[in-house]
Amino acid sequence: MFLARRMKRRFARRGHEELLDVLLAHKGPVLLSGYDSPLYLERLRHWHREEAVSYSQTASRKTEVLWMNFEPEEQMRMAGIG
Repeated sequence: MFLARRMKRRFARRGHEELLDVLLAHKGPVLLSGYDSPLYLERLRHWHREEAVSYSQTASRKTEVLWMNFEPEEQMRMAGIG
C-alpha cells in the first residue's frame, strides 16, 4: 500500500491514531514518511526505521523518518536486487 497525502494542516491526534490503525492492520508492505513523535515511536516500535536530516524552506533542520513494516534488505534480496 502506498500512502501519500499532501496536507495543508496537520492531523489532529485522532487522525494520526486512525491512520496508524489502518497501517498496522494492512497485510502488505507499508512505507510511511514523516516526523518523529511519541505516538509513532510507541505504535510503530516493531517496524524498521530509517532517519535522514533535511532542511525546510526556511533552512531549519528537521529529522525525517521512514517507517517500514518490512526489512528493506530482505525485500531487495527477494526482488533479486541485493
